[in-house]
Amino acid sequence: MSKATELAEKLAKLNIADMYENDFFLTWEKTDDEIEAVFAVADALRDLRERNKSTKIFDSGLGISIFRDNSTRTRFSFASACNLLGLEVADLDEKKSQIAHGETVRETATMISFMADVIGIRDDMYIGKGNAYMHEFMDSVTQAHEDGELEQKPTLVNLQCDIDHPTQAMADALHIIHEFGGVENLKGKKIAMSWAYSPSYGKPLSVPQGIIGLLTRFGMDVVLAHPEGYEVMGDVVEVAKKNAAEAGGKFSITNDMKEAFKDADVVYPKSWAPFAAMEVRTDLYGKGDFDGIDKLEKELLEIPSRIDHQNDLISKCEDDIGYCTEWRKANPPVTENKLKKEAAQKRKDLRETIGNAVRNNILQTTENPLMVYRGFAIVLPTNMTSERPHVWLVRSGRYPVELGDTDTGNLIRIDNALDTLDEHLEKLKNGLQMFKKRQSDIKSELEKDEGYADKIEYYRNKVDELDEKLGAKEK
Repeated sequence: MSKATELAEKLAKLNIADMYENDFFLTWEKTDDEIEAVFAVADALRDLRERNKSTKIFDSGLGISIFRDNSTRTRFSFASACNLLGLEVADLDEKKSQIAHGETVRETATMISFMADVIGIRDDMYIGKGNAYMHEFMDSVTQAHEDGELEQKPTLVNLQCDIDHPTQAMADALHIIHEFGGVENLKGKKIAMSWAYSPSYGKPLSVPQGIIGLLTRFGMDVVLAHPEGYEVMGDVVEVAKKNAAEAGGKFSITNDMKEAFKDADVVYPKSWAPFAAMEVRTDLYGKGDFDGIDKLEKELLEIPSRIDHQNDLISKCEDDIGYCTEWRKANPPVTENKLKKEAAQKRKDLRETIGNAVRNNILQTTENPLMVYRGFAIVLPTNMTSERPHVWLVRSGRYPVELGDTDTGNLIRIDNALDTLDEHLEKLKNGLQMFKKRQSDIKSELEKDEGYADKIEYYRNKVDELDEKLGAKEK
């Protein structure tokens, strides 16, 4: 007996009558039998494909795709699935349709549903909009069918909305099931669904939400890890908690990636934007402020990396402060006259060496380590001008020291910089709080009448000024 036949017999035992001629919006709206049926059909189709058996169940018909956001993998997966079953694919480009001229959802939905067997929609960018649009679309199709305008009612498949990405979540789940040798083997396994940086736009919340909303159904230990401010929808978190309780698994949230990854069997890094930012984007969309949306996305992508960078600077500065404390204990001031004279001569030679090196370093294109002083490397910077002489002190961290006109004063400046690292640390911590506050302030700033694009530029300039003062900018 072939695997496909075995799976067909399995399907016959599942309670899946309600799936026929019904839509697929969210995985947690489907029963366990219905999710199991999706997995069984996928495995059966895979078996037939691998044995080069035809999987076509349609002689004609259309699969309509509507992508209201960019897509590569889902777009081609949907097209491949339609082709596998014998359907032609037609993609609706809203910018080239009558929608651009004011056609209503009801008119569009009815028109494209003629001869259509399935409609796939992606609408994921705006909180409270995507899933609602899909429901409005299919309500229109249902009404048109009931009114006799459509001979048949096509089925909708959610190709990613603002709440869930069911096709990706189920594909990922089935891959994990195969890797562990069966769904029964997932119980107790730990998966870390972790935020990760991406240089592209602030991505939707629906992938992490889809994962925690589905994998908690299998008794897994699901950990959602993200920086502060990157929370997902509270309703989906409640779904995950409920699923975990019913399936005998666990669900937790942490802001510590290391904690999430500890003893994990599966790690799933994925970028997404903060929930508050997605709400702001939705507000901007309603106002038609697309330039503001672009600037918001860039700003939000910068914030987490700046916070991580600031935390790194703080950690290094704390390490250097500890080192300086130990160095001072091991090198107390000399008291004997002979040793005082030797120390004075060493400082005189040191001052002259530093002064000559700095004067010869004007507009050099590469950094040059000069010497080690008190355990810190004194580094000559690139592109230094005579109007602004300075050096870097480098150990764990990296600290700029502005120099003056005299060699004697310059060595004192270097000593002062090392002796006041605690003040530098306080500035770093204040900067960190500023970044975190800016995250929480974004939404309130957007609610003002003034343009957000101008505000973004203003804050970016302020941050650059702060980075310059703290020595955090790359040289």
